[in-house]
Amino acid sequence: RADSAGEVPSASVRWQRAENAEPTLGQLAPIRASHGLCRTRQLPASRRQWALGFRFLPAGKLVMSQLEDIELEASVEMLGSRADGGGAAVGYHSLSFKGQPVNADKADAASSKCALLAALGPTPSSERSDLLNGELEKVQELLEIEPDCRWALLAQGRLNAAVKSGSMAQEVAAAEKTTVEGYERIAALDPLRRGFYAEAKSTAVLRLKVMQWLGSDQGLSSSLNLASMALRHLVPSVATCMFGVRLLNVEENELQEFGSILDLTSLKELRAAKNKLRGDVAEAFALPKLCYLDVSWNPLGLKGLKVSPPSSLAHVDLSGTQASESRDAAAVLNLLLTGAPEDVRPKWEVKHGSTEGQCLCLQR
Repeated sequence: RADSAGEVPSASVRWQRAENAEPTLGQLAPIRASHGLCRTRQLPASRRQWALGFRFLPAGKLVMSQLEDIELEASVEMLGSRADGGGAAVGYHSLSFKGQPVNADKADAASSKCALLAALGPTPSSERSDLLNGELEKVQELLEIEPDCRWALLAQGRLNAAVKSGSMAQEVAAAEKTTVEGYERIAALDPLRRGFYAEAKSTAVLRLKVMQWLGSDQGLSSSLNLASMALRHLVPSVATCMFGVRLLNVEENELQEFGSILDLTSLKELRAAKNKLRGDVAEAFALPKLCYLDVSWNPLGLKGLKVSPPSSLAHVDLSGTQASESRDAAAVLNLLLTGAPEDVRPKWEVKHGSTEGQCLCLQR
C-alpha cells in the first residue's frame, strides 16, 4: 500500500556479502506510471493507492557489483472492512524473504526461471491442500450427476488451479488448460454471460502464455506475443510476472487503456496496433527505455501532454489514429513532443505513407 502523499512502506535489505553485514535501510516505492500522465483530477492526499510491484529505495548509497542472495524485511499495513463496508485498519504485518532476487536487467534464462517460480504461485499448506482436494472431489461427484452444471464446472476449474499452485510448471499449465476448456463449455451452456466467460478464458490463456515465455531458453530477451487473445485489459497480477520484458506484442486485442503495460518499465518495443486504446499517445512515454511504439489503428489522440519522450524513442506509428487525422506534420509533432526539450524537436520528422491513414513519426 502507498499513499498518494508519498508515504510508502519501510523495508530493509541485507546483501549476503559478509556474514555479519549491516542491513541497508530504505523504503518501498510503488512501480506505476508517472503522476504527470494522470488524465483525471489529482487524488486527495488521504486517498490510498495500491500497487503489486514496488521498488526498493535505499536511504543511503548502495553499491552492488553483482546480485547475490538477499534478506528482505518489510512492514505492511493490514486492512479489513467494517459492517457498513468501510475500511478499517487491522494492524501491521511483517513480511520477509530470503533467497536469490531476479535480475530483470539480465536477459538470461536463469532470471526468467526465477520469475517463473513466482508465476507458479505459492505452495498451499498441507491443511489447505487437503481442504482444496476434498472440495474438488465433491465438485467432481456433483458433475458425475449433473455434467452440465455450469457453477460446478466453474468451481472445478478454479479449485483445480488452486490445488496445483506451486507445483511443477507442466502441472500448473495443465490445470490452466483444463480451466480454459471449462470456460469454453460454460459459455456454450450460458450464452447470456458469454462475455464474462470469454474474459475469464482470456485471463487463463494469458497466464499460460506468460508461463511458457518465462520457461523458454531465451529468457527475458525473447518477444512476448500476446496478440489476438481478445484481451480487454492486462491483469495486474499477471503483469507483475512480466517485469523484465523487452518486446511485447498485444496487437489485435480489445484493450481500452495502456493500464498495467505502463508498469513494465523494461519495455523497449511495444506493438499495440488494432486495439480500442483511448486517451493520449504520450501516456506511453512513461516507459523510460522505449525505442519503438506502434499504436496504429486505435482511437488514440494527442492532447499535448507535457511529458518528454524517452531519449531512446525513435519510432512512433500513429497510422489510423485520431492523433493523425486532419493534421499536418508540424501539428502532429507539436502535440506529440509538447513536453520534449527544444533541442529534441528538430530531430523528429513525420512521414505519410502511400497507404491511406499511414503516419510515422521518426527521430533522425
